[in-house]
Amino acid sequence: MIKINLLPPEYEEAQKKKEVIMLGGGAGVILICVLTFFWFIQKSRAAALEGKIRQSEADLQTFQTIIGEINQIEADKKRKEEKLNVIKSLNRSRLIYPVLFEDFIPIVPADVWITNMALDEKGDSIKITMSCRATSNFAVATWLTNLQQSPHFSGINLGSISYSRSEQSTTLSFSLDCSYQHRGPLPLSEYY
Repeated sequence: MIKINLLPPEYEEAQKKKEVIMLGGGAGVILICVLTFFWFIQKSRAAALEGKIRQSEADLQTFQTIIGEINQIEADKKRKEEKLNVIKSLNRSRLIYPVLFEDFIPIVPADVWITNMALDEKGDSIKITMSCRATSNFAVATWLTNLQQSPHFSGINLGSISYSRSEQSTTLSFSLDCSYQHRGPLPLSEYY
C-alpha cells in the first residue's frame, strides 16, 4: 500500500509547533494553577498569622493593663508596709522606757535612792548613768547583786563611794553606770 500525503510539509511542521505550543501552554496552565494554589495556601496562612498577631496584640494590651494594676498594687503594698513598719517602730520606741522601768524598779532596794539618772540610747541598748545614795554598804551590795543577776543589765560599773555622817545616820553617795537591753519579747509585741 502506498501512502500519499496530500498535505504540504509546512502544515505538518505547523501542526508539530501547535502541539508543542499546546503542550507548553498546558504545562504553563498547570504550573500557573499549582502556583496559584500555593499562593492561596500562603495567603490563607498569612491571613491566619495576621489574625493571631492581632489576637496576640490584644492579649498583650490586656496583660500590660493587668501588669500595670499589679505594679500599682505592689507599690501600694510597699507604701503600706513602710507605714506599718514606722508604726511598729514608734510603738516599740514608745514601750522602751516603760519596760525599762518595769525591769529596773523591782531590783532597786528600798534603802537606795537615785538622785539623778541620765539615759543615752545606743542602738538597741540604753546606757544608764546614775547618782545614788544608800543607807548602808549592804544596800549597795544588794543592789549590785540584783543588777548582775538581771538578764537585762550589763556592763555594771560602780564609781567611788563617799560617806557622810549625821547624828542620826550614815549616808553613802556613789555613781553607777550600766547598760540596759530588754531580753525577751516586749509587752504587747503580738499586736505590732
